Amino acid sequence: MTGHPGPLPQIDRPDAGLVLISRWYVGTPDQQRAVLDHSLGRWDQLPWPDGLLSVNGYTSTDGDTVMTYAQWTSDKAFRLFDQARPAIDGPVTEACPG
Repeated sequence: MTGHPGPLPQIDRPDAGLVLISRWYVGTPDQQRAVLDHSLGRWDQLPWPDGLLSVNGYTSTDGDTVMTYAQWTSDKAFRLFDQARPAIDGPVTEACPG
C-alpha cells in the first residue's frame, strides 16, 4: 500500500490503548484516491474527538483498496466518538457513492 502524504504513525506510542484498522474495497484507482482524500480531508475540517491520537491512510498498489490506521487512547474514547460517526462517514459516502 502507498501512503497519503504525511508522517507515519508511531506504532509503539505508549498512550495508544486502541488501534483500529479499516479496509474499504473501492474498485478503481480514481475511487481509491477520492475515498482516501475525502476521508482524511474530513479530519482536517472537524475538531478531533477526545482520545483520537492519529489517523493515517494508505492505498493499495492494485488500485482497489483503501486502508486507514487510527490510534485512540482507549476503547471508551472510540465508543464515544462512534456515536457521532456519521459526521465523518456521511460526506465520504456522498462524495464516493458505492
